[in-house]
Amino acid sequence: MGKKISRRNFSKKTISAVTATSILGTKAFSKNEVRVAKNRDEYDYIIVGSGAGGGPLACNLARHGFKVLVLEAGNRDTSNHLNEVPAFHAKCSEDPDFSWHFYVKHFSSLSDAQKDSKYVPGKGIFYPRGATIGGSTINNAMISVLPPDADFDEIARITGDYSWSSSNMRKYRGILDKSFYLNFFDSNSANHGRKAWLPIRYPDLLGTSFQDPVLIKLVLTNIVHNKGRFADFISKKHLFNPNTQHFANGGTGAVLIPQNSDHRTAKRHAVREYLLETARAYPNNLTIETNALASKVIIKNKKAVGVQYLSGAYLYQADPYHRSGNKGKKIRVKARREVILAAGAFNSPQLLKLSGIGPSDELKRHGIPLVHHLPGVGKNLQDRNEYGLSYKFKRNLLDNVNLNINDAAFRDFNSRGTGPYSSSGVFAGSVTKSNSSLPSADMFNFATIGSFRGYEPGYSNWVRSDKSIMSWTVLRRRPNNKGNVLLKNKSPQSMPEINFKYFNDGKDHNSEDLQAMLSSVKNIRSLMQNPIIRPYHNGEVWPGTHINSDRSIIDSIKRETFGHHASCSNKIGADWDSQAVLDSKFRVRGVQNLRVVDASVFPRIPGYFIVLPIYMISEKATDDILAAAGVRRNNGLLSNFFKNKEEKINKDLFEKEQLAVSCYPNPFKEKLIFDFKKLLSIDEAPAVWLWDQGGNLIKHQIDNANQGTLTVDVSDVTSGVYLYIFKLGSYEKRGKLVKE
Repeated sequence: MGKKISRRNFSKKTISAVTATSILGTKAFSKNEVRVAKNRDEYDYIIVGSGAGGGPLACNLARHGFKVLVLEAGNRDTSNHLNEVPAFHAKCSEDPDFSWHFYVKHFSSLSDAQKDSKYVPGKGIFYPRGATIGGSTINNAMISVLPPDADFDEIARITGDYSWSSSNMRKYRGILDKSFYLNFFDSNSANHGRKAWLPIRYPDLLGTSFQDPVLIKLVLTNIVHNKGRFADFISKKHLFNPNTQHFANGGTGAVLIPQNSDHRTAKRHAVREYLLETARAYPNNLTIETNALASKVIIKNKKAVGVQYLSGAYLYQADPYHRSGNKGKKIRVKARREVILAAGAFNSPQLLKLSGIGPSDELKRHGIPLVHHLPGVGKNLQDRNEYGLSYKFKRNLLDNVNLNINDAAFRDFNSRGTGPYSSSGVFAGSVTKSNSSLPSADMFNFATIGSFRGYEPGYSNWVRSDKSIMSWTVLRRRPNNKGNVLLKNKSPQSMPEINFKYFNDGKDHNSEDLQAMLSSVKNIRSLMQNPIIRPYHNGEVWPGTHINSDRSIIDSIKRETFGHHASCSNKIGADWDSQAVLDSKFRVRGVQNLRVVDASVFPRIPGYFIVLPIYMISEKATDDILAAAGVRRNNGLLSNFFKNKEEKINKDLFEKEQLAVSCYPNPFKEKLIFDFKKLLSIDEAPAVWLWDQGGNLIKHQIDNANQGTLTVDVSDVTSGVYLYIFKLGSYEKRGKLVKE
């Protein structure tokens, strides 16, 4: 097709589907497997954004037979160690090939903002976001923790739509979450899907925490401090697993940290892999176009009919490679059914406003024609409150880990999927209450190897700058801050102004958040004084033992608190709520055929870590959108359909006389030929079945002539991967075929 294009200069975008490479792999598209969407192309659905909200939704719709275009403003990744290896996630979050570099405000007051040691003069607080296929799932810490049931039940109460109830929402866990860290002791195993697309597992504990005696003592200290017992590990209470019903009910206790990574290789496996697998299997249904910066939704008579975007590399101001003057090429594409925004908590409200949907006074100020007045667009912005404490130990921790590919530990990971590189660095955690009188847990504390006190340029370089340091992060799951996303101008290439309005700058008028954080800091300090671990460290180095009075701790918390789960800026709400941007079906109020499906839709920030809740709403949106299209969901249409069948197929191939029948050509085009001349002694009619990935029968043919070959006309079969079954008497052969 096209000539090879260097990654840095790559500006033609679309990943369409590929040739007959196996659907079982996750190999990235080669650089010559690219086609560019043409101006005024038409699709059933156009999805802006390829992250946790838009990516799974695009895959699901494509697998149900719809023609889907995904517009990703970032570059097309070529996949390397940075995004594949869990331990490299911090480096990946700063790498300009995988990341956009936003800068945000925590306070409206410049004097308050400048007190933060992480503040960058003239810019603000560093806030990296993923910017390639998969969005921020390409470089997050992969922590996979479900929200408490109360969070979804709250949305059901607000909207009166009980499809949001936790009892219903938990079914999506089984659709998306293929969990490899469960066993028969887990009373919640039934809620996990063994045929799902997202593999979740614990990192290699024996090769990580349990490789270092000091880290073992830290894990033990965490268990003891949180009143845990090893007996819990084999009970049905919670197994130190944060995704059991104990924690869904608001329970507390020590936990281990599951992450989304391949159960064999331990490499990152998330939305990117699901998208690439789907594009290979359904090349005519899914088009992924990168370097495609959406500039506005095309709306006619208050109905979304398409998207206008700018085609070109490094067009957005947050891109580290961005240079002013590069305007890109303007392209319009049409949507027969719907436009879905999934660009995240910063860019989805920005795009709505650029399209004329938002607060009328703000749009007027920037000269944007009003399509529909929605005052809540960009309001209600929320994030966690997180605060770090670091401790210096008397010797190095995991001294063989240098976070580079020359380590022996890295070679072990690369060959066997074991060891410290299989972990994102989080080796212990706890779910706690900041106040014992609270009805349910409100804090999540987690321990990481290395120095970490928040995000600032270069933070990934000093994570292992001193190998004797480990850190705790205390995280308040649902703080009271409510900020906003405001336009700076009407250029789609400009970053918006983002202000989270922490603590008393927002809605924490009674200092509830500060008191909860204070209590949790004291809790961690108490844990680190436990006699099991105290002899092994020299004390706290951040914020330091001189920060010891309540007043000084609170001041430090106000200065240094950070977050990385931006959300809630296009909230779902009740019909009577003037600030509600969306109804309970993700539909933008006042505009037809337009939805938002990403972190911005939540009325309040869910859970402790936001990615699993986003995956769950993406699956829910799949149901809502399919229902609107009159299509019933088929859960057989999952990315690992053949992975689940592979062992059985291979067993059949081994146990039966498979060489007696040959099937060719593979890949096929117009016809398939089954040669069974070696079985002519069987006096029965041969039959062939051809199934698609969802288990749908595509072809069924019987040959009564029984002449030794059976020819099947497959000229009308669409491109993709298929399972065939050839049967002759008691003889049966199964296998995979690819239609080019």
